[in-house]
Amino acid sequence: MPKYLTFSCRGFSLFLPLLITFAYAYLIGGTGTAGTVTSVAVIRDCVAAERKGGRDGTACVGRFFKSCQEKPENNNPHDQMECLEREFVFWDRIVNDEFAILHAALKEKGRAKRFRDAQSFWTKYQHSECRLPYSVFGDTPSAQDMGMHCSITRTARRAIEMLDWQEILKGKIR
Repeated sequence: MPKYLTFSCRGFSLFLPLLITFAYAYLIGGTGTAGTVTSVAVIRDCVAAERKGGRDGTACVGRFFKSCQEKPENNNPHDQMECLEREFVFWDRIVNDEFAILHAALKEKGRAKRFRDAQSFWTKYQHSECRLPYSVFGDTPSAQDMGMHCSITRTARRAIEMLDWQEILKGKIR
């Protein structure tokens, strides 16, 4: 079997669960709905408020999940996973939005390729790292829960990092 085909299949097998998560999250509440835009704005506002208070913004991670989880209609494992998936989609949207903004700013300075390459490496790392629970525990509810929490935590940290970078580029943080 050619090397490129082996790599592609391996990469696809790692990417497939994430793709399914995105498709599912889109179908249950889509990335283009007003609710998503509102939730992303709430997360952004939370990070901004945390920063103003001298904190790093990580206290905002999990807030949507916790409020979603506490609703009486979300008391079964399927609904809990849906809450996790939606939080992941919100943080991922922030990463993608911030990437586009930073990429455009760095393109003007001739540094966009390095940034794009670094983001690509980070994405591969995050996907591989968050698939580890499946390797250890198989496709179990525990592995799914650990994998989603890993994806949310790492994606949220990257989003906050990118928000910080954007502020630095604007000269607001020194």
